[in-house]
Amino acid sequence: MTLVIGVLIVVLAFLFFKIGGIFWPTWMLAYRNPLIALAGFLAIFLAFASPIIVSANSDPRPLSGPGNYGIEAGPYPESFSDSDGDDGGGE
Repeated sequence: MTLVIGVLIVVLAFLFFKIGGIFWPTWMLAYRNPLIALAGFLAIFLAFASPIIVSANSDPRPLSGPGNYGIEAGPYPESFSDSDGDDGGGE
């Protein structure tokens, strides 16, 4: 993640200070300001989002939901069904 942010900052510096500007294609000169804005936004966004991204990748949490019922049922899910039709009400 640090490498990506570093590359974006280097690209931002090249665009901002026109380093090697004589070798740039004409489309890059025409879209220099939007490219600076895009590289700056991505660098700032990734700098703030990197702790969340690293935390989510290093410690994934299992999601709760209907897919987890098979785990609670155990190896014999038919054991939860009543074979004689009695609801256990006591009558």
